Amino acid sequence: MLKELTLKNFRSYSGTRVKFNSAKVLFTGANGSGKTNLLEAVFFLTMLRSFRTTQPRDLIRHSAQAFTISGRLERGIWQEELRLSYAQNGGRALNRNGDKLIRSSDFIGLVLPVAFIPEDIMLISGSAAYRRRFIDMYLSMLDSSYQVALYQYNSALQQRNAALKRGIPAKLTAAAFEPVMAESAVYIASRRKFFTSLWGSEVAELLKTEPEAEFSVCYEPDAPYETTEDYLKQLSENRSKELKRGCTTSGPQLDDFILYLQDQPMRNFASSGQRRKLAIYLKLAAYNILRKNLNQSKIELIGLVDDVTGELDNANRQRFYTNLRNADQLFFTFADPVRDEFFGDAEIFKIEPDKITAI
Repeated sequence: MLKELTLKNFRSYSGTRVKFNSAKVLFTGANGSGKTNLLEAVFFLTMLRSFRTTQPRDLIRHSAQAFTISGRLERGIWQEELRLSYAQNGGRALNRNGDKLIRSSDFIGLVLPVAFIPEDIMLISGSAAYRRRFIDMYLSMLDSSYQVALYQYNSALQQRNAALKRGIPAKLTAAAFEPVMAESAVYIASRRKFFTSLWGSEVAELLKTEPEAEFSVCYEPDAPYETTEDYLKQLSENRSKELKRGCTTSGPQLDDFILYLQDQPMRNFASSGQRRKLAIYLKLAAYNILRKNLNQSKIELIGLVDDVTGELDNANRQRFYTNLRNADQLFFTFADPVRDEFFGDAEIFKIEPDKITAI
């Protein structure tokens, strides 16, 4: 459980420290007061990434040169002190229990966060890239080998593309990266196919009594990845035209995951209300998958809920809360005070610009 969070020059916070004594924490305050920034800080501390931007420099407070996040995690007698900082020039410093770290993998993984945010609707309405990032993040949480394969593929892809941009003289250099790409692509595809099936089944179970019960998700790979040889052949056949275009035109970087409601693509036919409702259940399904796979581990699960339940009716709202009860810790944001009995034991903080007050 996160017991303490300290921020310096992070988003709207010049400097603040807040201590938590409950497994259920509620932040209330006007829009723009900094509630979401606190959730983002918790997410970044535990994942070294943001759920709002891909650029850490975007998190630095205006006119500052770097931001720092510190946190204290506790469970029983177990305690971890984490500290990280990012600078405008791209410099990064990681510290765990007083020891400087280089590798991200030595810093993250103690706690896994799941953030429920309004932007989750992009899983339905957004580009394939948004869905790929979602799948990749949760698969990486579940499977460290997937994270390695994804890193190896993307690294080789970047270097192959750089060679392709140099044209014919770099043809053999481009080809040299293809075996690594092909081997990694096969593993990536197999795990994406596995997760898609798991994810779709979990969503369907959550929606079994709802009008949207006829839900399914289909993994649509860009190229054949059944065997390493399949993808190697495609890379070889495409190489000549790719040398002219200067980039790789097939591979996992172009995969998509199509969401269907009553056999129709949701992005084309679902109403706005259905999209917002399904977006919550899509993320809740990923949360449930993590929870089931973490039951036998010492890794804790934190839920970060950024005022997304407003459009749910009472039955769906209670179902959402019920599914979250088994989290190790929950953080919620609301613009207005809530009176739901679910929050009867919550620790409540009032958020004002650059100020946090326990109430």
